[in-house]
Amino acid sequence: MKLVCPSCRESLGAADINVAADVALCPHCDEVFAVSGVVAPGGGVVVFDIDDPPPGVSYEQTPVRWRLRASTRSWAGLFLVPFVCVFGLSIHDIFSSATIGLGTIVMGAFVGLCTLLFALHAIMGLLGQIVVSRSGVEGEVFMGVGTFGWKRRFDWASVTSVQDASPTYLNSGKGFAIALVGQRRITFGRMLNEDRRHYVLHALRKLLHTRSS
Repeated sequence: MKLVCPSCRESLGAADINVAADVALCPHCDEVFAVSGVVAPGGGVVVFDIDDPPPGVSYEQTPVRWRLRASTRSWAGLFLVPFVCVFGLSIHDIFSSATIGLGTIVMGAFVGLCTLLFALHAIMGLLGQIVVSRSGVEGEVFMGVGTFGWKRRFDWASVTSVQDASPTYLNSGKGFAIALVGQRRITFGRMLNEDRRHYVLHALRKLLHTRSS
């Protein structure tokens, strides 16, 4: 059976496939994947299609630029709203006390920081998006709401690989992020659900392979 990498669509040799361990390593884009995950019941191969993004993701390309847009919206954002309200009321109660001393200020600052973090996650969970774009050799990763957010720029020509990346405090597949590795390492995508993260990861690997071919 001929096995094809789901990311770059290049053929793999026998030395790249370990059937017993159900693992294959693509020598062209360094993608590691399960053999059973790309073999269809009839013996065919399931191939990644960049033009078939999952719901919540869009892909646009012209001769000089491309853009991947993925929504971070999920039910988790709605779940955090009550916590934001509770912490906000706590701040009001803390500073409404008759005596405001150093301890009160420290406690209020701590609760205020927690409220801000919960609020940011709630907003991203309700309205947020991640956009990875490239125009010429200039690349950009944007995370935010609408036009308001955080931008990180990178040199697309210097990117050498696109990797699965995990926060150091996670050991499971859940919560994995994506890393662009080049002159510097840019990690993003922790708030994407599995389908969206998987698509963006493989789309970037395919685009990188196309650039290098």
